[in-house]
Amino acid sequence: MKKEKQKIFLYTEKKPGKIIDVDNLKYGKVISVNDFVKSIKPTKSFKNDTIDKVSVYVDDKFFCAIGLPFSSGNTKIDKSCLIQSTLPVITCPNCNKCKKSCYALKALRQYEDYFNKALFYTFLIQHNISLYKNIVEYSLLHTTKKIIRLHESGDFMNDNYIFMWYDIAKKFKDITFYSYTKSDNPLISILNSLPNMNINYSTFENSINFGDEKYLSKLTEKIKKDNNFSFHYCPCGTPKVIDFEKNSPGIKFCMGVCKKCAFKTGKNNIPLFIEH
Repeated sequence: MKKEKQKIFLYTEKKPGKIIDVDNLKYGKVISVNDFVKSIKPTKSFKNDTIDKVSVYVDDKFFCAIGLPFSSGNTKIDKSCLIQSTLPVITCPNCNKCKKSCYALKALRQYEDYFNKALFYTFLIQHNISLYKNIVEYSLLHTTKKIIRLHESGDFMNDNYIFMWYDIAKKFKDITFYSYTKSDNPLISILNSLPNMNINYSTFENSINFGDEKYLSKLTEKIKKDNNFSFHYCPCGTPKVIDFEKNSPGIKFCMGVCKKCAFKTGKNNIPLFIEH
């Protein structure tokens, strides 16, 4: 009989479920906040001296190992781009319109490793953000990749988290950071003022940035009237991404040829996704 992989089950001692919905987590071992934060140690890989995982110890016994906060690409994003994630919905301000159809929730149910990593780092951000920042900076010091996608799932959850990314982006000036947000936190504009940080807005005047062509044509008219915003189209739901520079199909991955979401246009950018 194949042994089931160990899954993490974390909780807060004083307010269980404040950070995560404990009732929906039916597996794993319970770890207190204090034990969790105190137990984190780096683990060296067998191939070289580069630390590639974070290990969790409970009662001085090895409990599990979690990969560093970044992964290389996915089915839509080129492997030249690193991707960071947190738990969806609970870290996403203003997600009422999209949480029921959230693609990231489906991934949590399907992929055990993805669930564990997102849970681990979301919990760490909430309880010891300085430690999370150290792990992120370690990861960035040991990569040659120059584009970072923030939030394959999740969003800018609070002020401290925004300030953390501000500090990191200022420190790693040779790396371009980009993300999408539905958050209306005014600190987003300060973060977005950094030359190597590009925040793409997913809402405009309470309208979401995806829908059929008729819906998006009306939205573009609104956007055009505001000189502070610009927009571009991305064919959401199709197997290919258009090469916007040559206006021809054939580029399979975002951040390959098309990097319009990663770099600034001089205005607040809104990518528009056509649903098929």
